[in-house]
Amino acid sequence: MVENFDKKEKLKGIIYPVPKNLIDNLFNNGKKVFIKYIVSNSTRLIKRNIVIFYESYGDKRLIGEGTIDNIEFLSPNEVIVKYKDILFINETQFYNYIKKSNKRNEKMLVISLINLIKYKKPIHLKESITMGGKYLTKEGYNKLISSQ
Repeated sequence: MVENFDKKEKLKGIIYPVPKNLIDNLFNNGKKVFIKYIVSNSTRLIKRNIVIFYESYGDKRLIGEGTIDNIEFLSPNEVIVKYKDILFINETQFYNYIKKSNKRNEKMLVISLINLIKYKKPIHLKESITMGGKYLTKEGYNKLISSQ
């Protein structure tokens, strides 16, 4: 159901995995900033693309989505100073993530989201989504949403 992204096709968004125990943070409590270490400080994502959240360490389900309002690449210190109160994870979880990733001085992908919605019924996938995420075309996104 999730397709490979071809540069000729229009990018709609991306699916990113989030640990099962953290995923509800995105849809409760007004936490609207998602962070992630990625391989390089570049991305094909732009403002108004969709980020779909995949429940990792769970049942291979898409739980909800948000629309990208802003994308930045910031150091961990810049992230915590600027977004501490609206990060989808708390400060302890943030520092544990940095420690576990062993990338203390590397820039992080920082995505500010709007229109966060949790799906009424999760969308089950047959495949796993890797930590790098999975780009979606408009057609791929529409297939996913129509299966809900």
